[in-house]
Amino acid sequence: MLSLGWESPPPLLLHVTKQTFNMAKRRILAGNWKCNPLPSRGVELATSIIKTLEDIPTNVELLIFPPYTHLHMVDLPIRISLGAQNCARHGMGPYTADIAAAMLHDMGVTHVLIGHSERRIYHGETGDVLVMKIREARKSDLKVIYCCGEPEEVRAQGEEAARDYVIQQIEEVLLRLPEDDKHYIAIAYEPVWAIGTGKTASPEDAEYMCKAISEWIVDKLGIDTEEMPVLYGGSCNPSNAKALFAQPHISGGLIGTASLNASDFLALAKSFPSEG
Repeated sequence: MLSLGWESPPPLLLHVTKQTFNMAKRRILAGNWKCNPLPSRGVELATSIIKTLEDIPTNVELLIFPPYTHLHMVDLPIRISLGAQNCARHGMGPYTADIAAAMLHDMGVTHVLIGHSERRIYHGETGDVLVMKIREARKSDLKVIYCCGEPEEVRAQGEEAARDYVIQQIEEVLLRLPEDDKHYIAIAYEPVWAIGTGKTASPEDAEYMCKAISEWIVDKLGIDTEEMPVLYGGSCNPSNAKALFAQPHISGGLIGTASLNASDFLALAKSFPSEG
């Protein structure tokens, strides 16, 4: 299933045009590899994850977001969707080092992360930039996981301040998108203070925020959260995933560190409650 060849684009996925996030009785587990690992190790990691597929419940939708350098090397079975961690705010053209959404689509990518806190912090991405990126992603029929989350200094002001901060991050982007695009977006709540720190929001705190996001989606967009699911991320691991995924307004996880270990990723996939 894995290829190291560079001669032609690999048959990564069967891309289904106009496929929304339809989450009826389904869960999402998305692995964000960030700037890890080396490409040769990425092939090994993908192989290890593929070997666990028969043990993963069929109602769990798997997504992997490797670095750009890995996209051409990781050949995935149809059950695992391939995502990119970013895309340019514009189409193809004279933009040195940028990667256009159309290029990603041509490689078999079906999903893209937009708005991750590390992009906001280290690259100064604003709401205006994120709107442009989502529009470009949708032009190329990429589904979007839009990330939001409050920093520690906002969390210290209390849960209402944290909620208002996160809702503002969502409002400033989603309310400016074309109506049809809103059906191809999932929201990932990742408190900045929990990303890669080992700190995790309690199940109750995570549920409070994901419920607030879900209610905003229904009230402001008129969309059921089965169409726009809400995920949790931020130091989610095999020891805490079961309690987090049991919360009624958490539809899945966007996983960082634990996605770099196939055994941990499998454990997370098996942490969702059984469907009745």
